[in-house]
Amino acid sequence: MQEREGHQITKASTTLGAPSLGVIAFCFWILMGACFSLGFAVAEPAFRMVLVPVVLVWAVLGPFAMSYFFVDLSTILSNFGGHEMALKVARVGITVDESITPLIHLFGIHESPLVVLNLMNEGNALMRLNRFQEACARFELAVDKAQAALGWEHNLTQIVVGQHAGALLCIGKFNQAEACFKRSIAATAVKLEHLDDDDDPDEEFQIVLVLALDRFGLGSLFLKESKFVQAEAQFEQAIKLLEERVEEDTDVLADNLNALGELYVRTGRLDEARVLLERALRIRQQIFPRTHIAIACSYQSFGYLYLEQKNFYDAKRYLADASKLKLDFLGEQHPEVAELYRAQGELELELRNAAKAEELLNKALKILSEKFESHPELACVLDSLAALHSSVGNDSEADRCQIRAAEIRRLIYNGFSA
Repeated sequence: MQEREGHQITKASTTLGAPSLGVIAFCFWILMGACFSLGFAVAEPAFRMVLVPVVLVWAVLGPFAMSYFFVDLSTILSNFGGHEMALKVARVGITVDESITPLIHLFGIHESPLVVLNLMNEGNALMRLNRFQEACARFELAVDKAQAALGWEHNLTQIVVGQHAGALLCIGKFNQAEACFKRSIAATAVKLEHLDDDDDPDEEFQIVLVLALDRFGLGSLFLKESKFVQAEAQFEQAIKLLEERVEEDTDVLADNLNALGELYVRTGRLDEARVLLERALRIRQQIFPRTHIAIACSYQSFGYLYLEQKNFYDAKRYLADASKLKLDFLGEQHPEVAELYRAQGELELELRNAAKAEELLNKALKILSEKFESHPELACVLDSLAALHSSVGNDSEADRCQIRAAEIRRLIYNGFSA
């Protein structure tokens, strides 16, 4: 199941290769500097005097243009899998933001929105690099700074709250994550309800996508806990909202369609699942390059579908494609890669390749055990290992795995991970 991490609020018409506002603003600032230099070199003294205050304004705006540039550069690098470099660029942007803090204080501004964006990019890069605890801390700081800069009701604040919730979900703090998602959903739903017909369409677009993202996150949480009815309600509400309010097909719509499709796979509604998964993949292919992690998530979902249909040839092909993309994008130690190892292990078990199945499932178990004490995916891997050991007559080991899986679920559902 795809986590709510590194998510960009984008329209389907936006291409990853297109120059973004931060890049354009910084290039324009550089060009203006070159023009001023030329003006001082060739202009008359009187004109130079006129240029002085303009140049001072230009110099003051420089750090802001530079920070905005780093926001976009970090996002672009992350989209293409350069997470280490994205992290470094985001941290340079944060350093620039800290250097201009005294300046913005002169204007009575507590925090710059740009530092919030750079902190978000830092958190997203850390998530992709498996450094979930650090990511949680950065998102928490971003929430504080967003409230100081923009207030609780602002769309950007709600985006950061949702990302913080997604990070909490990744480290198994389900109660905290659920509370964050519900707070953000409540605040954003009120904003949407009070929109007037003459309000800015872009404002409505942002509010709708933030709300749909949070419902996707909350639905993902419920799905991990096998609360299928609650999860289905969240995904369906998000899809309905997007189809009624947004003309373009967005990546957020694709995420909710894909998640609902996975839910249908898990609950045996395979024909309905295929329709949703196919639509989600079409949208993602229109937005992202073939090597993007969103495409890998669709391939993974099709792998689950074919596995349930006992179409082992196509299941193996799709899971292998997803594995290659996710390994390239996330590295070997990411929990999403562990999910793939589990699915591939279950496939090998169906094919009666017990040794290969055990190898894959133990790889998944190792990755997850190093990161979590209690997590639903860890319990699922143990369930699969129990089935494997039972199939080869190792009942004592199967019982041990089942007992450990039950203990993990008890800890989660009793609020241990809160």
